[in-house]
Parts: sequence; C-alpha cells; structure tokens
Amino acid sequence: MPLSKKEILVRKNGCNINGGLTPSLDPSVNIYVKVTDHCNATCPFCCREMDDWHIGKAMSETEQKAKTGARCMDENHFDVDKLFKAIEDILRSKIKVNRVCVTGGEPSMALDIVNHILKNFDIPPFNRIHLQLNTNGLSNNAQELMHNPRWDTISVSMHHYNPTMLAEIYGLSHKVYKEIHNTCMPSFNGVNRCVLNLSCNLIKGYVDSPAEVQKMMDFAISQQIYVIGFVGLMPSNSFCRTHYVDYRSLDMESIPDIIKTKTKENGIHCSCSNFLYRNESGMLDVYMRCNYEPNYCASSLVYDGHFLRQGFHTDNIIF
Repeated sequence: MPLSKKEILVRKNGCNINGGLTPSLDPSVNIYVKVTDHCNATCPFCCREMDDWHIGKAMSETEQKAKTGARCMDENHFDVDKLFKAIEDILRSKIKVNRVCVTGGEPSMALDIVNHILKNFDIPPFNRIHLQLNTNGLSNNAQELMHNPRWDTISVSMHHYNPTMLAEIYGLSHKVYKEIHNTCMPSFNGVNRCVLNLSCNLIKGYVDSPAEVQKMMDFAISQQIYVIGFVGLMPSNSFCRTHYVDYRSLDMESIPDIIKTKTKENGIHCSCSNFLYRNESGMLDVYMRCNYEPNYCASSLVYDGHFLRQGFHTDNIIF
C-alpha cells in the first residue's frame, strides 16, 4: 500500500460463532492512537512503558500527588497530521477502518492532543469513522472529554464496584485518591449513556467469581449503564500471570436472570461470550473475553505520535 512497503496484516476470516463456520472478512483494521504513556494510576497489570514509574511500586503520598500532576508530551511532539495521512492512505488502499480508539496511558493527560484529534474527526471522510475513547474517567479533564458529542463509544476502565478496592487496584491510597480526584469513582453525570460502557478486568482477589461479577453488573445498572465487558488479563507480566481469571471457569449460569446469547472463538488467540442480564432495575448487555496471545496483531494498528505500527510492539513499523 502507498504508505509503506510493508504490507498491513489483516484478518481474512472472522471468529467461529457458536461452533459454526468462520466467515470471510473484507480487509479492515482497528487503529489505537496512543496519545501518552502517562497515567494517573499505577495498575499492576498495565503493560505500558512507565519511564520512572514502576508497576506495583509503593509510593508515598507526596509521590502520588506529584505523579498525578505530571505532564505528557505536547502537540509539538505528537504528529497529528501524520495520523490522518496514514488513515487516508489506508482508506485509499481499500482497507476499511472499523474504529479509531484514543487511548494511553490515560488520554485525558494529553488533553490538547485529544482535542486536536477530535476536531479533525469532524471533517470528511474522517467524520464517518467510529471514534472511541478509552479512559478511567477520574480527572476533570477526563470528565471534559467524556462530554464531547463526537465519541461513538466511551469505554471506562473500572475494575471494581467498591471505591477502596478500586483505589487499591489503581495503586493509590484511598485518602490521596479521593483528595486528588474529589471522588473515588468516575462521575457519569451528563455523559451520553447511549455510547458509554464499562470495562472491568477479571482479577484474582477482586472480581473473580460469579458473585463478584453480579455485584459489578448490578453496579453498572445502578449507574444507568447498560453495557459492560469483563476481560481476562493479558499474560504480559508476573502480576497478570498470578492474578489471571479465565471467564470460562466462572459458573455464569449460577447467576439468576442471566442467559448466554453467543460464543466466539478465534483459534488459539482469543475467545469471548455474550450474555444478557437483568435485575429489578434494568437490563445489561454483557461480554466476557480472554486474549491468550499478546503478540497477535492481525488488523490491529497502533499510532504513538511518531510511527504507525502493526500491533502493540516497539518494532513492526509500517509508517
């Protein structure tokens, strides 16, 4: 294709659905735009490069406060124009862009970059592309971003229904966490519920059983959120390997008023199942997924402000 001599690796076949045949697919990609490595949390399962912030490192309250105020690269160091040139060349090559996911780190720590990207997605042909924000929703900047009407999907990372447990997962003391963010939970006030979903990692010792899954689903419905995903940890570090929970080991049928609607398999790479759950307050779409191969990257592209890569690696540069 025009933007490189390297060929983009795309999936040729879809997933096996309920044991049936795998359908053929037209060439398509998902593009993950990594606007920063910085984050206002230190989750021990995170596989991002954390410069001098180390996964699972215990921090003093002073260090925590300094960390949450850290700055990321500015617009002068993130080539937004190159991103949109790459998208144009992909579309010109008859490859569909399924969606563009703005992610990090925590994207709200690069607010100027994200706002620049958002403005470009209002212009044809980019205004027809599905645009997704991945955020923890905690900071004031995150709240500002979630209220932008351009997002087609907002996926909020939220790994527990209990504020203290959530703060523990994020690697911040409950006291400092609340002092910095004024709350221990993201606020969804004024956010378009039609585009909002929660993403909860299955973690041993936290959400790791049908009872805990049900509490998380009930929490989502209580917030008037009606889509939630539960994801097994990628085997990217020792914490992930020792705290891994395979959703298939959970007896989901023991939860009252839940039914499985679909199961999909993609060979040795990943599997997922969809469910419908209801309680007295509402109904919830539920998906559960496990990725077994962190190096699998067909149809996944990552742009970091400098290079477009195939998959989540430091090599494999396409453009």
